[in-house]
Amino acid sequence: MAHLWARCSKVVAFEKDTFKQLWQNGLSISLFVPVRVSSIGPCSYNKARHGVVVGMKLVRSILNFLWDLLYFCSGEGTWRLRAHEIIVLEGTLASLPNDSQNLLRAKLNQVIFVQRSHKQISLPRFYSSPYVPDQSSVVSGDLSNGLLSVQLDVEGQKQSAHVEFFQGRVWSVQFKNPSKFYAGKVVNVLGVKAGNPRFMHAAAIDRAEHGP
Repeated sequence: MAHLWARCSKVVAFEKDTFKQLWQNGLSISLFVPVRVSSIGPCSYNKARHGVVVGMKLVRSILNFLWDLLYFCSGEGTWRLRAHEIIVLEGTLASLPNDSQNLLRAKLNQVIFVQRSHKQISLPRFYSSPYVPDQSSVVSGDLSNGLLSVQLDVEGQKQSAHVEFFQGRVWSVQFKNPSKFYAGKVVNVLGVKAGNPRFMHAAAIDRAEHGP
């Protein structure tokens, strides 16, 4: 229990700017009581409707944050990519079209939560302000549901990592070893090529849910 409380306290300190932004946005939303539409003018009605929409978005943002907080407190997520994950994602840039390169660079500068339920598969989630999932595509065409195999040199040891795209979004980053194996090690990208679809995490989930 003490360990769980320590992790939650850590994220409150680390994400204080996000909490502050959510709180300020919450204070900026007017509270509306049910009224007869006929009793208010068109401008007031539109303003009230806009406020309700904004309020619903804020509620979803808070729920998204709390969901990620649950993963963090259970030790299955972090609010940052680790060094070797950034190296692999940035290593794919040269193999992407210019517009996709710019989109991926922009994504890497957003708020990112990484689900780590599997020790060798990282599932990054990208958010725009205040905490709205950014599900915009990074790639298109055949790669929109494809895999890139990134060849690595890990202090003299040759390995392959995989960056998976699903519906054009970055879906997962996969490694041969758990993250702790790469901590403090020098990781260099040797090359990038098309990956084997059988390693796709999203495809495996789809097969499990809907059959082959």
